[in-house]
Amino acid sequence: MSIQATVKQLSSQWHSNAGVDSVQEFNSIESSLGMALPADYKYFMMWSNGGEGQLPGGYLAIYELEEVADQQLPEMKGFFIFGLEGDHVFAFDTRSHQTTADYSVVEFSLGSRDLDEIETVARDFDGFLQRRMHAST
Repeated sequence: MSIQATVKQLSSQWHSNAGVDSVQEFNSIESSLGMALPADYKYFMMWSNGGEGQLPGGYLAIYELEEVADQQLPEMKGFFIFGLEGDHVFAFDTRSHQTTADYSVVEFSLGSRDLDEIETVARDFDGFLQRRMHAST
């Protein structure tokens, strides 16, 4: 499925914010991180700059672009945190595929932060949203 179709499906379940106005707004974040962000994530953020929803796969909150830099954990270098559910965060695993920005989505506990407990939950951001929209709790 495409991110455009996913966003259309998600719209009735999502409490959205006004979207990011321009792709250029991602430039400062990407420059400070030294990496590109995935295109499907950017598309979502241009539709809704963060937001939240109670989805079949559980509650999900995604940080606004302006907040995302403050959510990064220095001890979790290689993971770009973009959202959360309770004390679990969702992040892009940026340890590989930086040239293509094709990052898998991982989940880990804020309490543990143990690399052995990081779970890959989706191949990409669109797949992550699809899983959250269709999973049973």
